[in-house]
Amino acid sequence: MTDASHGTSWVYSEKLEYAFRKVRDIQEFVRTYVISPDKIPVSIEDVQWAVEQKYGLKIRKELVDFEAQHIRGMMERYEDGTANVFVREYQDANKDINLYWHRFITLKEIVHLGIDEKEDWNPDGCFTLDELIKENGYSGINKVMSETQSEHLAEIAAIELLYPFEFRASDIASGKSVMQLSHEYQVPPYVIARALSPNHMKMARAVWNEIRGHGLGGLGSSPTG
Repeated sequence: MTDASHGTSWVYSEKLEYAFRKVRDIQEFVRTYVISPDKIPVSIEDVQWAVEQKYGLKIRKELVDFEAQHIRGMMERYEDGTANVFVREYQDANKDINLYWHRFITLKEIVHLGIDEKEDWNPDGCFTLDELIKENGYSGINKVMSETQSEHLAEIAAIELLYPFEFRASDIASGKSVMQLSHEYQVPPYVIARALSPNHMKMARAVWNEIRGHGLGGLGSSPTG
């Protein structure tokens, strides 16, 4: 595909565009059927309901008390159409940030149910975790094992759902701090910082432009544009 700004080719995984299309589908479903679809912060329950309705699932969420260095949450799906989402109770010493991590991890695990194909399923979560620790950058762009790519894509999709792209340029222009935006959208500061990073902004703009039929313009432009 071609970057309209420079005429250079920028190849990205079909999985990345597929994940963004799923985000758009979920957003449109929420906007169609929910009473207050555009409220900020985004409602986890609204997104959960949308995923359940669209994919014929029943999702149960549970906070669990365990200690782990890397695992923040996990999801188990079953052949009868049910799924359990487990989120670690303790995420951060700050009670607000702890809650924001609950929201983000819960949504990331729910998103798996919408974007994963059977090839992405992995009964060996520890192996996937080990691979994730080794990885850097966006696996939607770099070729990696399917299960590991699925984790990266679910995180990207959760970021796009909880911090919608259309708000970011004005947020940058406003001069609000990462922490202020974290409280406004009720997501961890990590999510805000990553979403507003130049690499993520350019990637997200390019994929959204492609999905909306505007081509891949903007990859070489200012992240605030």
